[in-house]
Amino acid sequence: AAADAPARRATLARLAASLTPIVDKGMLDPVLVHRLLADYYAVAPRAATADLTTALSSPALLRAVHTPHGARLAVAVLARGSAKDRKLLVRALKGHVPTVARDEWACAALAACLAVVDDTALLAKVVVPELAAAAGDLAADAHGKGVLLSLISPAAPGALAPHVAALVKDAVDYAYGEGDGGPTSKKEPSARRRELAAALGGPLLAALADAAPALAASPSVDLLLEAARGGGDGKCAVGGLQGNCWINGKQQHAAFSLSQEHNCVSWRPTRRPLLFPTLPSQAPSARRTRTGWRPWSP
Repeated sequence: AAADAPARRATLARLAASLTPIVDKGMLDPVLVHRLLADYYAVAPRAATADLTTALSSPALLRAVHTPHGARLAVAVLARGSAKDRKLLVRALKGHVPTVARDEWACAALAACLAVVDDTALLAKVVVPELAAAAGDLAADAHGKGVLLSLISPAAPGALAPHVAALVKDAVDYAYGEGDGGPTSKKEPSARRRELAAALGGPLLAALADAAPALAASPSVDLLLEAARGGGDGKCAVGGLQGNCWINGKQQHAAFSLSQEHNCVSWRPTRRPLLFPTLPSQAPSARRTRTGWRPWSP
């Protein structure tokens, strides 16, 4: 292995010399370029990728995040980037956050951004308002829901698709790891999540309250459950779900809560609570009893 080290360094240097002009010219549309850059980041040390990381920290990178290798590249750039590089990438997301959140692969870059960027003030200024404005639509989208759920409760089962979760985990492990030059992120993950959830909480709760009846009978019910519970550790700023929603054709104010016993979300606009089961296939079969609404059980 030691004998191969000079040849390895020469090969990586040659590859970097070939890729640098492509990146400098912003030619990031070809999928082959995504693959070459992602593979280069997978084997090259941080010092060798520093110049490329700075060059890639631009709006041009958004043209690559929709492919599997482009998402790998974007996550690697976020994990290795300096605070200045990350600020440039966060600013590049302005105006594109909902679109990125709904994409099967691009959402990995957004989730990684929320997991490793220490400047929560900038995230709260650029990313969070767009997430909040589109929270209703994102909650009904499989990938958008995953981004919101990973912010509220990262440990929630299925918060992100497995391939997305693997990319985000790699970014977090690298950003907080001691190898290859030391950690690139310093803020405690729980503190970052609390600060971001505090900025997102109000608009998200309002959007979830408006869409609660539909979400309760959909695969997005886990997002509603976590919001009502207040996050996986009970310390998240998102909690105490209250707001107006349409029930039986009438708009009423409702208070939402989590029933651990029945594994369901309940809201109480009148004296009788309406309970919906977690499993979407059971939602249309909820039956009324003398004591109120209960989940249907086979």
